[in-house]
Amino acid sequence: FDSLLAKASNQFKNQEESATRLRKARAVGSLPSDLTSDQLKTQRVVNWVNNFGRNPDGDLPTPESLAQASAASIDAAVEALNSDPILRRKVNQMILESIIAETPDTLSMVHNATARDALGLFTSWLASGNGNTRESVTEFMSQLGDGTFPSGGAFQNALILTNFVNRPDGAGYENADAVAEYQIRFSEATGEDITLDQATNAMIALSRGVRSRLSRSNISAALRGKISEQNEVDIKNLGIESGNPDSVIAALDKVAKSSKNPLHKVVAKLLLKDKQFIKKVKFVLGSGAADIAGKYVKQTDGSHVVFVNRTSGNGRGLVNTLLEEYVHAFVSDTLNTPREQLKKSSVRKRRTAAAQSSVKTQKKKPSAGVLRRIARMNAGLSHTPFASKGKTKAKAPSTTRRPAANKQPRTATTRKPAAKKAAPRSGRKASKPARKNKQRGSGRG
Repeated sequence: FDSLLAKASNQFKNQEESATRLRKARAVGSLPSDLTSDQLKTQRVVNWVNNFGRNPDGDLPTPESLAQASAASIDAAVEALNSDPILRRKVNQMILESIIAETPDTLSMVHNATARDALGLFTSWLASGNGNTRESVTEFMSQLGDGTFPSGGAFQNALILTNFVNRPDGAGYENADAVAEYQIRFSEATGEDITLDQATNAMIALSRGVRSRLSRSNISAALRGKISEQNEVDIKNLGIESGNPDSVIAALDKVAKSSKNPLHKVVAKLLLKDKQFIKKVKFVLGSGAADIAGKYVKQTDGSHVVFVNRTSGNGRGLVNTLLEEYVHAFVSDTLNTPREQLKKSSVRKRRTAAAQSSVKTQKKKPSAGVLRRIARMNAGLSHTPFASKGKTKAKAPSTTRRPAANKQPRTATTRKPAAKKAAPRSGRKASKPARKNKQRGSGRG
């Protein structure tokens, strides 16, 4: 028993050490790539790496209040961008300087994006690493609090409450003053009083949830070069052109017919069911310093833009990015379509396509059960389910039975007469077999 216990203890210790190494590697990978070796040794960065992905140590606020705080802070940030043109121009500027390279198409996309979509672009970049190690972010956070922007204070509080960034001084959940301030902000947003321990654990949980996931999108300079090269090959093979939605339709047709990934083929076929919608989506090919493979951006006039970054990727290839962002466009358009219009055929097709494509496409071959479910979901659009390549469609089941050899086929009107049974003698009950046959009936009424 002692030997088994020691073995289990050592195995658990090895697993913990392996998890810690992985956590630290992701933490380092999430940091801005332009940091010098001296900057990597600062206490702020060391604390960031050591605490990255850390689990809460005790009680948390209720899940409902955490969700309410996050939702309220995002709504407050959106309102700040909508009500403060100076702040919005600054955020647009930072997006075009640090996230997406400025071209006439990307300039139009960013300036005309809804406040919510602009916020999504901006905060995904903030949270993909320790934003406080970027000088531009540190300066921006200070400006939010010194009155440079009329709605700066509300915007700063929203970013801190969701843990996208820390305070301008860099203090996070390891700082008592920062925790006390977070406790106040949380109660203001939710109306729920929480303890200091709960505030600390809320900050830890949100930091873990946001950064440990977004860090996976960070790529090294060497890997970025390889991804860029492969993206250019894919762009040439697909024939896609910035500003040309017809080239996207042609590319989707190629994917639907010849992709080696069966799920990519399925999604492409579904997207092609409404080519008129694809023609309405502005397609932008561009580049960017941030590790964003692609982005769907809704414009203030209700129109749609799909941006694909030719210098980054999601690890699944440019085709996957293209499909994913167009699915986002379909979903957004469907969710914002009035209910009475959903009865129209084209919208129903988009809704079905979005529902079927909402699961992330993978390189894993789908099982027969998955294909059958997709076919059943598609039944409302077409009576022909998807079939695997090289296989013929199953024949419809026959409505009549095939007669057995040398036997008279049974029909609804002709039945094989039951064998004649001898009548029981007077005064005696029918035997059990006879009673059983009597219950079944002779077939003649």
